[in-house]
Amino acid sequence: MDCYGEFANIYDELMGDVDYEMWSDYIEALINEFSGIDVENILELACGTGNITIPMAQKGYSVTGMDISEDMLCIAKGKLEGKRLEISLVQSDMKDFEYDAVRAQCVICACDGFNYITDENSLGSIFEKVYNMLPKGGTFIFDISSSHKLKNIISQSTFTHVDEDTAYIWENYYDEDLKTVDMELTFFVRENSGLYRRFDELHVQRVYENEEILKMLQSAGFKCSKALSEFSFEEDNGMSERVFFAAVK
Repeated sequence: MDCYGEFANIYDELMGDVDYEMWSDYIEALINEFSGIDVENILELACGTGNITIPMAQKGYSVTGMDISEDMLCIAKGKLEGKRLEISLVQSDMKDFEYDAVRAQCVICACDGFNYITDENSLGSIFEKVYNMLPKGGTFIFDISSSHKLKNIISQSTFTHVDEDTAYIWENYYDEDLKTVDMELTFFVRENSGLYRRFDELHVQRVYENEEILKMLQSAGFKCSKALSEFSFEEDNGMSERVFFAAVK
C-alpha cells in the first residue's frame, strides 16, 4: 500500500468541499499579522496537488511547492497549464529536502502535512532546517490535525462514502503507545468500462500535543510561537479539530 499513490487521482474529488480560497486568505492574514519582514517568496511543504500553492501565487507571491508524491505534483503541474504564475514544483521528502537552496521569507505547510512525520526527532530536525533557512523576521505557518480530533473523533472509527463513480471505506486504529493513527483506506473507482477497480492505501499520522509542537519550535530557535484554533486568531482551547501554528524567527 502506497500513501498518496493512486489516491492522488481522486484526492481533489474527495476534498471538493474544502474552501481552499478561504484557507489561503487565512494564511495570508497570519503572514500579515506575524511576519516581521515583507514576504515575497514562500516555500510550501507537502503542497500536494497545489490547492494552496496556486491561490497563494495568485495573491502575488512567488511560491516553491515541494511534495514527496510525484503523482500529486503531476496533477498540480496540470493545473498550472495556461496560468502565468510564479510557481516552482520540487519532488522531495521534506526530511531530506535541501532547504538552503530555496530563498523564502515564509514557509508554510497546510492540511496536516506534519502529522505524517511520525518521529518527533525528525519533525524537530525539519523545524531546525526551516529556522536556519529563514531570514530574521521570517515566518513559519502550518497546521496539524489536533490531538482531540485524532484521539476522540477519528480514533477507532470507520467512515464510508459512496457516489456513482467512487466509494471508499476508511478504518482507523489508534496506537496509544506509538501515538499514531493507522488509516486503512479501501477505494472502489469506476472505470470507463463501468466496472469498479479496487485499490488500498495506508496512511499513518502521529498525534502531537500543542505543547510538544511549541516546545520543538522553541528548541529550533523560534522566539515567538502561537497555537491557534482553526481559522482564528484565538489561542487553541484544546477542542479544535485543526490547530494552526505561527512562529517567527
